[in-house]
Parts: sequence; structure tokens; C-alpha cells
Amino acid sequence: MKQAIRFTTIVLVIFVAIIGIILWPLAGLIMLVASLVLLGLYDLFQTKHSILRNFPVIGHMRYLLEMIGPELHQYFVESDTDGKPINKNHRNYIYERAKEQNQTRPFGTQLDVYDDNYKWMQHSIYPAKKMDTPPRVVIGGKDCQQPYSASLFNISAMSLAL
Repeated sequence: MKQAIRFTTIVLVIFVAIIGIILWPLAGLIMLVASLVLLGLYDLFQTKHSILRNFPVIGHMRYLLEMIGPELHQYFVESDTDGKPINKNHRNYIYERAKEQNQTRPFGTQLDVYDDNYKWMQHSIYPAKKMDTPPRVVIGGKDCQQPYSASLFNISAMSLAL
């Protein structure tokens, strides 16, 4: 919140300076130069920030860019599928659903489905062969006295709400 107020104040000061220069060119330029000189003198004699002490006036640009850096990264550097833990595509989907704007999504994806780390099932126009026996997994090793033959498609007790 403190950074938002600081950023808004900086933007308003710049806006007022531009308006002052447009309305009163000579007085506006004198006020601008005077304020930059005062800011530079303050930066030279302060001891809290070494960047501002070494680079008076222009050192503020670093802090300004640092303040808006996450937004720049989010909108200009990061793609729609890179965000962690929730990417921009999923966030937009959630926002649209919450606002009841768009209830449908088109088919397709922006993900690289041919990447080595991407797991997916490929569609087929032919049906799979019918299995002679249902797929099951035996739970318990050779030393187990009561092995259990479990289906691959088990439903847990908590999953089924009737």
C-alpha cells in the first residue's frame, strides 16, 4: 500500500510538472529545475540509500522500476501459460466464471503437447480392443498372506456423494 501511494504521488508530481510547463513555460521550467536540484541535494546528503547518494535524481528511476517490475513482468515478459502456481489462462477462466461472463471455452491449447515432460492421451478414430479381463492390480507382494486385487478405476468412499 505504501508503494502504491508513493507511485501515485510520483505520477501526480510529474503530471503537475508537465501541465505547469505547458501553461507557464518559463515558470514551469524554473520550478522543474529547482525541484530537481533540491532532490539532488537531498540525495547527496542522505545516508540511507547508497544508490541515491551515488546517482542523485536518476537513482530514483531504479526504485520506480523496481516498484512496477512485477506488473511489467506479468504483462510483458511472462506468457499466458508460465505463471506459478496458477497461470494467466486459469486465472482468466476463474475470473470469467466468477463474473458469469463466458461459460464456454474453445477446443485447443497453447501448451506444447509434444514436449518431453508433457503427458497427454492422443485421440483415436478407432475404438480400443475389448479386454478379455478387466484391468486390475494386485496389492501385496510375495510375502503377503492376503493380497488384494484392486480395480484401476476404484472410487473411494469420500468421492461418492449420493
